[in-house]
Amino acid sequence: MKIIIILSVLLFLSQGCTKNIVNTNEHNYSTKPDEYNNMYGEWKLSRIEEFGGHLVTDEKVSLLLSNPIIIKKDYFSFMGEELNHPIYQYHKIEFEEGVVPEKTSAFYGYKMERKYVDEFRVLKNEKFVDAFEIISNDEILCLFDGRFLIFKKN
Repeated sequence: MKIIIILSVLLFLSQGCTKNIVNTNEHNYSTKPDEYNNMYGEWKLSRIEEFGGHLVTDEKVSLLLSNPIIIKKDYFSFMGEELNHPIYQYHKIEFEEGVVPEKTSAFYGYKMERKYVDEFRVLKNEKFVDAFEIISNDEILCLFDGRFLIFKKN
């Protein structure tokens, strides 16, 4: 059962960097600045872990990820997309084994021994742009085309 849930979530998420979520208020996301101050800074790609098939070539992924993620209070940049005055949201998603979690963009299949997932979202004018799983204070994760993209803070 656990494997079926994981595979279902990974299939759902493999469509891109989770850009298919529309309703951002449904899951009690916090916009309190103290909840995401650790996110500010530059994040460089540290490794890629593959979990599925790809439509985008490795060369294209390398080109898209050649610049770091930049997260500032009033600026966000990732994969060629730049936003002025983005809205950031933080959400702690708790889950337990054997229970299907609420539908979000969180990445339940990575480091499964955890009891919760910290998710950081980026929005523009209330529209979803990107989501990252916070693995630690200096490591975040994003899904893209059958790959876990893991970034380290500079």
